[in-house]
Amino acid sequence: MVYVAIFLVKKNCHLCLKKEIIRHKLNCVLKPIRLKTGIRFLIILLLLTNSIIMRSLLRVAFFCVLTVLLSLESVVAQNSLIHIIPEPAVVKTTTGHFVLKPNVKIVNLSGNQEVQQSADLFVNQLSPSIGFSLKIVKSANRNEKSIYLALNKTFDQKLGTEGYALSVKQGEVSIRANKPAGIFYGLQSFLQLLPPDLSCITKVHAEQWPIPCVEIIDYPRFTYRGMMLDVSRHFFSKEFVKSYLDQMSHYKFNVFHWHLADNDGWRIE
Repeated sequence: MVYVAIFLVKKNCHLCLKKEIIRHKLNCVLKPIRLKTGIRFLIILLLLTNSIIMRSLLRVAFFCVLTVLLSLESVVAQNSLIHIIPEPAVVKTTTGHFVLKPNVKIVNLSGNQEVQQSADLFVNQLSPSIGFSLKIVKSANRNEKSIYLALNKTFDQKLGTEGYALSVKQGEVSIRANKPAGIFYGLQSFLQLLPPDLSCITKVHAEQWPIPCVEIIDYPRFTYRGMMLDVSRHFFSKEFVKSYLDQMSHYKFNVFHWHLADNDGWRIE
């Protein structure tokens, strides 16, 4: 009975999430289509009408709709430089780039051990492809390009326990959060801002790596964000399971459902 109840709750959560994703995609697609359809309709009216006053009003409406369409497309083009999964709550792009070089330092302003572990993992994720390891320090000169990690002294209700604020400027990068979990997710988002070539595990030859300047505020919409791996019916190696967990955390899933047993099957050795 309990298993059935849990299954139904999970199924409802997945359906709600799927509906939200579909609704968001439809809105992104239909907004430009609606505007373009409106422009076509105004052009047809403009050609058919004989009234001078009506023609003048339609011209004004036409240019208003055209202005809105162009501004919308410019915003979409600007934000198209930012590719983060899942999509952050707030994204505001600015001009310029932060350039990642060997002299960039990661500054753990909080001194928190969990934040330190997240910074260590970030360096390990990045170093194979860039060919060097960023130094992690407790303080740095503000004139030096650095990545600052800080925990809020006052709890930010909007961010909650897993949210973060990521600011990328030409001179520095800062990630602040209420809890270490937010710092971890902020670093994973920062990784996604890097060029796609850096996702590989072999060195990519380049002297520097530009990252677009952006202001991001992000927090989860759903507390439970889980994935299941069925090893009872399907066999996977230890390395695959570890890689699966790494990918889950990178994309901010926080619950791992490991289906180990099914009737008489038990897959741990």
